[in-house]
Amino acid sequence: MLNVLNEALGYPTEGESWMKRLLIGGVLVFLGVLIVPALLVYGYLVRELRYVISGEAEPPAFNDWGELLVDGVKGFVVVLVYLIVPLAILGLSGGFRLFGSTMAPGSPGITVGQTSPFGMALFGIASLVAYYLVPAAVANLLVNGSVSSGFRLGYLSELLTSGTYVTAWLLALAASLVLGAVTAVLNATVVGAVLVPFLSFYVLVAVSHVFGEAYREVLGPGGGYLAGPAPESTGV
Repeated sequence: MLNVLNEALGYPTEGESWMKRLLIGGVLVFLGVLIVPALLVYGYLVRELRYVISGEAEPPAFNDWGELLVDGVKGFVVVLVYLIVPLAILGLSGGFRLFGSTMAPGSPGITVGQTSPFGMALFGIASLVAYYLVPAAVANLLVNGSVSSGFRLGYLSELLTSGTYVTAWLLALAASLVLGAVTAVLNATVVGAVLVPFLSFYVLVAVSHVFGEAYREVLGPGGGYLAGPAPESTGV
C-alpha cells in the first residue's frame, strides 16, 4: 500500500511541464463554480485515467480542449446518475422529518425540513457505495467510449471485487478526508485559501492515478476493451 501511495503522490510532478499542469489545473478548480472549468477538470481526469491504464509514465497535457470538455460532460453525467440515489434519500429523509415535525402538536418551526439522523445514516451509506462504484464506472466509460457503458458494471465485476480496488478506494477515501482537514486549516488564512485549489487538483490527479493503476493491475492495459495507446501529448 505504501508503494502505491508513494507512486501516486509522485505522479502529478512527473515530466518537465508539471508546474504548468498544476497551475492550469488549480486555476480551473478555482473557477469551477463557472461550471465549464469544472467540466474541463473532469475531462482531464478521464484523460489521465486513460493514460495510466495505457501505461504512460507522465500525466497528460492540457490540450484538445474540446475533447476535454466532451469527456468532462460524459464523466459528469455518470457521476450525477450515481448520486441520484444518495440525493433522493437525503431529500426524502428531510421530507419525512418535515411530516413528522408538523404532526406533533407544538413542534417548533425550526425543525421543518431538517434531515433525520436515520436519513443521514442512509445518505452516508449510499454516498459511500456511489463513491465506490464511480471510478470503475468512469473507467468503463472511457474504455468503451459511450456514456451508457458507465452503467455496465458487470464488465468490471472482477475489478470491483478485487483487493487491489478496495485498497485503491480506501486510499482515495483517506486522501479525501485528509484534504478536507487540510483545506479547513488553509482556509483560515488568505494565502492558504489561495493554495487550496492547487492542492485539490494535485490530490485529484494522485487519486486518479491510484484507480488507473488498480484497473491496469487487475484487468490489464486494456481490460479487454481499451483499444490503442493513449493519444500523443503535445500541449502543456
